[in-house]
Amino acid sequence: MSDYRKYVGPHWPWKNNMIVLPAAFLGGILYFRLMKRRGSTHYLVMAQGMGDNICALSYLREYKRQKGYTHVTLVGCPPFVRQVYQMYKGVADDAIYLKSWEHKALRYFSRSLIGQNYIAFSHRDRITFINYNCNISQRLMWDTENFSIAYYFKTLLYQIGPDAIPERPQIPDVDIGRFVEQYGLKKGKTVFLHPFAKTLRLDAAGLFQTLTQALARRGFAVVTLTANSEQMPVAGTPALICDLNEAFRLIEFGGTVVGLRSGFLDVMAFASCKLISVEDLEYGRREFYDLEKLGVNEDCHSVLYEGDRATCNKILALICSA
Repeated sequence: MSDYRKYVGPHWPWKNNMIVLPAAFLGGILYFRLMKRRGSTHYLVMAQGMGDNICALSYLREYKRQKGYTHVTLVGCPPFVRQVYQMYKGVADDAIYLKSWEHKALRYFSRSLIGQNYIAFSHRDRITFINYNCNISQRLMWDTENFSIAYYFKTLLYQIGPDAIPERPQIPDVDIGRFVEQYGLKKGKTVFLHPFAKTLRLDAAGLFQTLTQALARRGFAVVTLTANSEQMPVAGTPALICDLNEAFRLIEFGGTVVGLRSGFLDVMAFASCKLISVEDLEYGRREFYDLEKLGVNEDCHSVLYEGDRATCNKILALICSA
């Protein structure tokens, strides 16, 4: 069962409400500036999370087609989501990058009573906010088994039908040869670990160390994928620093990625690989963000954390089953 307080904290309601009015006011100013910039475009206000953005963009082409939008401008904040936008460069026509506080203020305006009414009656065909907390109650996706992020985009937000097929990101053919040679990667028998997640509050250091040792005994090469030098690798594995495009191609080469549930895995779910997502039983949005429900990878698996040894055995069974 999920623990709401663990993930939002007891002071969240107070903190959230204290910034609503000033943030909504500033967001209103930004909103009207957007409306004056260009009348022929449809604005798509992105999320701050990588996973939400990749899912939203994967359905954008079909959204444009069904709604008749000829020009779409993405509105978001740099830097880490910028590369995600580039993966759908031919689908989105333009992009505006905001500071983090500007982006947040714009979303607060959309959630205010004035913002909701103004957008609905005046600019409904000119702007779309992809964040679920701008459009539906957050309570809806807390412990709701049959409600997923893919369903939210297809059926509720974009309204393009439940049978809409997500579009794969455009990943360039980057050269990974230097990584293969330097780290001794084995084609089809390398497991990439990604024990990093901003949202998930799960201490799984012991799990990844146990898994590393078990995989090494079975002849697998094991490497930790990191975005920068600040992310520490799993003990006993080298840290391979790379960008999203390189990580995508590396995982397809190695064959398997195991990580804590994060937006990084949303992107990697489109790769031709075995993907194993480690989930926290207490995280209430687990069902909403279930990677298996995305329907983009038949070899995608979600594993609940139930202790280091038990969870390790589940992961090994999945990796060694082929």
